[in-house]
Amino acid sequence: MRTALLSIVALSAGCIEYDVGSGTDNNSGTDTDTGEIIVDPGAPDILVEPMNLGFGTRPTDCAADDQIVTVTNIGEDELLVDSIELLGAGAGSFDLVGGPSNLLQGESFTFTVGFTPNAQTDFNARVQIKSNDPDEGEVDVSLLGSGGENTINSDVFDQGLPEKVDVLWVLDNSCSMSDKVQAVESGMDSFIGSFVDLGLDFQMGVVTTDMDDPLQSGLLQGPTKVMASATMTDAQIITAFDAAFDPTSAGSGSEKPMAAAQASINGTGAGYASTEGLIRTNAHLSIIVITDEEDSSGQNAAHWTSWVDGLKPAVNMTNVSGLIDQGGNSFDPNCASAPIGFDMLKDIIDNTGGLRDGICQLVDANGNANPATVDQLLEWLSFTAAGLQTTFELSGEPTNLSQIRVTVDGTQVDYSTLNGWYYDSATNSVIFYGDAIPGSATQVVVTYPVESDCL
Repeated sequence: MRTALLSIVALSAGCIEYDVGSGTDNNSGTDTDTGEIIVDPGAPDILVEPMNLGFGTRPTDCAADDQIVTVTNIGEDELLVDSIELLGAGAGSFDLVGGPSNLLQGESFTFTVGFTPNAQTDFNARVQIKSNDPDEGEVDVSLLGSGGENTINSDVFDQGLPEKVDVLWVLDNSCSMSDKVQAVESGMDSFIGSFVDLGLDFQMGVVTTDMDDPLQSGLLQGPTKVMASATMTDAQIITAFDAAFDPTSAGSGSEKPMAAAQASINGTGAGYASTEGLIRTNAHLSIIVITDEEDSSGQNAAHWTSWVDGLKPAVNMTNVSGLIDQGGNSFDPNCASAPIGFDMLKDIIDNTGGLRDGICQLVDANGNANPATVDQLLEWLSFTAAGLQTTFELSGEPTNLSQIRVTVDGTQVDYSTLNGWYYDSATNSVIFYGDAIPGSATQVVVTYPVESDCL
C-alpha cells in the first residue's frame, strides 16, 4: 500500500535584513460489483525498504557485505508478519538473518541478507514477506548477485510514488519577495500539472514566514484553507492559491520558514486547527524551501533535519526542497553577490534528499518573470514534492569514477549536471538533474568498481 506525501514549500527573502465501489463485503474487503480490493484507511499497511538488493560481482567464495531490510507498519491497526523466507533458484547463495515480528503503528524491525557466490555466474532470488496487510499480503524483495574475477558493485534503487500528496507552502511575505512570489504564482499550473500527470490525490495549504504577526504564525492563509484535488478543479486550486497570499504585503523581515512549518505541523501555532485537515494519515512529508534570505528560525541544520526525519515512521517519507539564495555557490550569476555562508537551508535540503536551485532565476533584472525557467523549476520541485528521489547513496566507494555506469529502466543516463547524473564524493551519492530525474515506478541501477577485501 503506497503512502501519502506532505510537502512544505517555503519562499523567503527580505529587504530589511535582520539577523469508491457500490458495496463491500466489509471495511477491508472486495467490492461486490467490481472485484476490486477496498482497503479500510485504518488497516495495517506494510512498508518494506529497500525492495531490491544488488550485491554486485564478487570473487567466488568471497562474501559481500550484508544488507539490511526494514519492515515498518505505517497503518493504524497492528501488522501481523507471518513469515520471511528465501525463495528462488539462486537462494542457496544468499543467507537471511532475522525473523518476523508483529508491529504496532510506526514500529519497525530489520533483517539482514548476505551473499556469497560459489561460481562465476549470476544468482537471482527473493525474500518473501507474508503479513495481514489487506492489499499486500505478500511482498517480495528481489536479490541479485554475481560471481566473477573482479569486484563490481551493482546498487539497485526503486523510484516509488505515493498515491496521496499534501503540500504546505510557506511563502515569504517580506517586502523584497513580491516579484518572485508573483513569478511562482504565474507558473503554478506547471506544478499542479505534474501532480495531475502522475495521477496523485493531492492537497495544498499556504502559510507565511512571518512569525511575529499572530494572525500569520503557522496559520493557513486565504479563504480556502485546504485546496484538494478530490473536491476542486485545477483552475480552482490555482485561483485559491493566488488568493491565499498577497505578494505586496510587508511581512516581517526576520523570515522563519522552518519555525512557521513547525508551528503549523506540531500544533504550536495559531493555525493548527485548520492545518489538521491538510495533514492526512500516513502522509509522506517533503519540505520545500524557496528563499533569497537565510532562515532565522534559530537552531542549526542538524536540529531541523532531525525534526523533519522524525515526523513520519520512515525517513524516506520526508524531505526538504526549495528555490533558495545559494550564496557564493549560486547557480545564477544574479545571486553571486549574496553573502557566502547561507548554509543552513542548503544543508537541510541536502541532508533530507531534496532538490534545490537558485531563486534569482525566477525573474530577470527588471523583476519580470522568466516563464520558461519558472515552469521548469516548478516542475522539478513537483517531482520532490511528489516523493520522487533525486539523490541515491552508493553502498560502496568507487575506485574509478570513469567506470561508473548509471541506467534507469535499462537505459543508460549521461553524466551531466544539466540533464543527467553527477557523482558527489562528499556524500558518495549519484545525484540526478533536470529531465534525467527518474520518473515514478522506475528502477535505477548504478554499477561501479570497488576495492576488494577478499582476494
